[in-house]
Amino acid sequence: MIVSTPDALMSFSGYELIFPRVIKSLRYSDQLDQSCYEVRRVNGTEMIRWYFREMYDGAKYERFVHSEENRAYPNCLTRRNFANASLIRARGWSYEGVKSLIDCNLPELARIPTDADLFETDIYDDAIVEALEVLYEYPGIQVANACKLLYQKRPRLVPILDAYVRQAVDVPWLREDGIAPVLRLAFTRLRELVNYGANGGNLDKIAEWVTSDPDITGVSELSKLRILDILAWGAIRQTTGGPIGVSEWGELEGPPHFELVNGRLKERKDDPFWHAVLYTALMGPLFSHIRQQNLGLLLGGHAKIKVSSIEGRVPDLFFIPNALMHLVGKNLFKGAPPLVIELLSPVDAPDELAEKIGDYARLGVDEVWLVNFPSRRIETYRLKRHEDSLSTYERIETVQGEDAVFRPSFFPGFEISLSDVWPTKFEHCADD
Repeated sequence: MIVSTPDALMSFSGYELIFPRVIKSLRYSDQLDQSCYEVRRVNGTEMIRWYFREMYDGAKYERFVHSEENRAYPNCLTRRNFANASLIRARGWSYEGVKSLIDCNLPELARIPTDADLFETDIYDDAIVEALEVLYEYPGIQVANACKLLYQKRPRLVPILDAYVRQAVDVPWLREDGIAPVLRLAFTRLRELVNYGANGGNLDKIAEWVTSDPDITGVSELSKLRILDILAWGAIRQTTGGPIGVSEWGELEGPPHFELVNGRLKERKDDPFWHAVLYTALMGPLFSHIRQQNLGLLLGGHAKIKVSSIEGRVPDLFFIPNALMHLVGKNLFKGAPPLVIELLSPVDAPDELAEKIGDYARLGVDEVWLVNFPSRRIETYRLKRHEDSLSTYERIETVQGEDAVFRPSFFPGFEISLSDVWPTKFEHCADD
């Protein structure tokens, strides 16, 4: 658990919340058994203090939620709402892709009072599910992104269901189409959690404590739902002695191999055998082209990129031009590579992939290739920088098919037939 030094006023227990069914590693529901769960306890007041002291962007996000500017538009999402959501890692859309949504009233929201509370009634469940489904239809808006947008309009009703919260409250990946089953399961789990043991009473006390001293959070109020969200996030995020720094992460050797997300190690899942075949088939010709043209380095394997002081990523492949070689460190590349290539795999959860691509945008990676063998498709995305400092990716090219030819403009003169890349003969291999 994150440790901080309480003052005299905080010498009491801190109102502990218990999370009785935490998924040790988020996965699909049909892959879970009792061994996949554990109990975690969170010191509520200490976690709230830590969050609003250390997570500057999260505090800034919350202040805008309660601002007059936001409250003036209770039923529509403004451009500022999108920029605000990006502060807590809601990324992946383009403004071009969501322009029909910006500044338009959502009739689903208009049916819901602004003070509707998830813990007081379930009569608005259908309406909020419908509103979130509307957002989900837009490209780049996954479950977590939709929640981070609509929470700003109904902060007592809409939970922020990122991967950490889902893991803490037992909302696994579901194989059903759409997001309605995920949302309804989450509403049930959150209500059950409040009614578990002393959680409800302690949550009330934490809410009273927050309201009694606005200096703690910087806002005049914080809903019980948002408090529970933060504590659920903290149940996964917390690590003894505080977050792991990027330099310490860089020193780690595998296996297993990890990425660094908000100061917490996130183990990379094992990919199927065909993933390694695809990696070799694509890297070989591309590496040769880069070397022949003396353009720089193509790296892969487990080469690491620094995103921030507590964040780091391990792309499948990335390109370092000669002009950026001075940013290569002992264990990390400390700059923004102009190109990252991700080979998509069945183990990649959509929300986690969107979060990873969002990190690349925040870092300033100019171009991302998503190589999707199951769909026989390569998509090229280019970074677009906006006036409000938010950067998003826009798809500029899609090459699809068994025998299509990929000619990336990033490397003039390079081309490769996808029939030479796709590991088709290994697609359905089994180990038994």
